[in-house]
Parts: sequence; structure tokens; C-alpha cells
Amino acid sequence: GDREQTYLSPKWVRDVKEQIGGLPLVKTMHGAGTGPYPGHARGLCWEDIAWLCSRSPLPIFLKGVLSPEDAATCCDPGIGLAGVFVSNHGGRQLDGCEATADVLGEICEAVAGRLPVFVDGGLRRGKDVFRALALG
Repeated sequence: GDREQTYLSPKWVRDVKEQIGGLPLVKTMHGAGTGPYPGHARGLCWEDIAWLCSRSPLPIFLKGVLSPEDAATCCDPGIGLAGVFVSNHGGRQLDGCEATADVLGEICEAVAGRLPVFVDGGLRRGKDVFRALALG
């Protein structure tokens, strides 16, 4: 389906709001810009993630983790995450972001088995899978 239309659908937003008991306030910083659609903000803080985890009946995984510091914060039981995805959202090709393979080992060390760690992207061949497994 068309996810963009689904996520922007007022009915979808109402359904989610009813299921999890509300939605967090949209936070923007003056001069930081807004997200790609009206009502969306680019800013998200750890408190927002903890709020979502506390209200969702589903496990929440955080995608886009690229730093060991963020990975360690993800393990805080007060946040309530179910796991992390090491991902640059294709950024290595778009804006010079680190490759997932370059940071995977450090992130696995920071997580130290406290949460499942998944890698998203950069795996094209069988040897890439073996490299990712060797990195943690």
C-alpha cells in the first residue's frame, strides 16, 4: 500500500491515538525547520521514545542507531526499547554517513547483549552476512 497516505490519514492517526491513549506533543525548535509534512517535526528526544514504549502494546525497535553512545542509551530500562537497528537509511550514498559495517562492532560492544541488535542495509552477498555476524 501507500504508506505515506496511510500515515497521513486522519483516521489512522485517530485509531493510533485511541489505541495508545494519546499522542506526544509535536516539538519543534525555533529555526530547526519542520518535517516533510504539515504537523511533522524532525526533533525526537529520548523522553518521546520512552513515552511511546510505555504506551504501545507492541515492542518498539529504534532504527537509525549509528553511535555507541546512543546504543548504550537505548539499553536504559526506563526507555523500554525491545531492540535496535543499526542503519544509516541509505545515508552513506546520500550524505557521507558511516556505513553500517563500520559502526556495527562498536554498537554491539556498547549494547553488550542487553538488547537484540539488527543491521539494516549494506548486506548484498553472503560474505556480507558473515562479516556482520563476525562484527557482533
